[in-house]
Amino acid sequence: MIRSKFCCIHSNSILNNLSRERKILSKRSISLIGWSDSIARSSIVGSTMNHLISFHQWSNLPWYGEITIITLMARGLIAFPLTVLQRRILLRYEKLKPEIEALSMSLRNRIAEEAYLAGISQKKSQQIFLKEMTKGINRLIVRDNCHPLKASLVTFFQIPFWIILSNCFRNFARIYPDPNDPQLLQTYEQLQTEGIFWFSNLTVPDPIGLLPFATILINLSIIQMHVAERRRLNIKDSKFIKIITNFSRILSFGLLIVGLTLPADMSYYWFVSSSFGLLQNIILRNPKMKSILKIK
Repeated sequence: MIRSKFCCIHSNSILNNLSRERKILSKRSISLIGWSDSIARSSIVGSTMNHLISFHQWSNLPWYGEITIITLMARGLIAFPLTVLQRRILLRYEKLKPEIEALSMSLRNRIAEEAYLAGISQKKSQQIFLKEMTKGINRLIVRDNCHPLKASLVTFFQIPFWIILSNCFRNFARIYPDPNDPQLLQTYEQLQTEGIFWFSNLTVPDPIGLLPFATILINLSIIQMHVAERRRLNIKDSKFIKIITNFSRILSFGLLIVGLTLPADMSYYWFVSSSFGLLQNIILRNPKMKSILKIK
């Protein structure tokens, strides 16, 4: 009897815990949906959609052509200059290496001598050395304006543009936020026939899933090129950089899963954007281009 009651109580406890977990997950899901919806309905996304429609009317291009041109313009005018800035910062940091090595040797000798005279333990003297070394490196970095973190943060300036354009193309394909808007209805009808190759209908997902798969391969290649560049410059990755790099890899796979369900206009935008990013990295590895852009 006691055992039966215990099992009943234990079973109820498990059910209650599962119920609470489901409620928490449900709230989180609703919160994410609300956050995504607020971006899709935002004034900046709405304004960008109007400009894209106006450009389409003016250029008379099919939608796949407009997506290509708009993406290349956004990447060329924003992403490319930021990437050049990133390379210059990394180059200035690389040139600090001899000074940092000289500072390390000088500090180590001085602190070792002072520690010996003052009777300070080796552990304590090492702590003093690391503290002074950090201060010295920071002074050099500030002097030459080349903090490695800046080279990573420039990438995040591209994210808002990517989010805005992604939401624009998704809204077009689902006639959102106002399904009765004549302009949106007309754009939706145009997107149904103004694709290219196997994805002629841009309002539905890529029928063979090639665009999302190609995009993930390109993104992983770009990430690996950045890793190789830091290794070439003998830059030791900080914990933050390692987290960002691994997060980017995981995100790429996540975007693949999402991309298989997204309308083709959005998948195509991601593909073109990533392709330009890969081409940009290849170009910036060219010695002549490095010399022209002063990143050699």
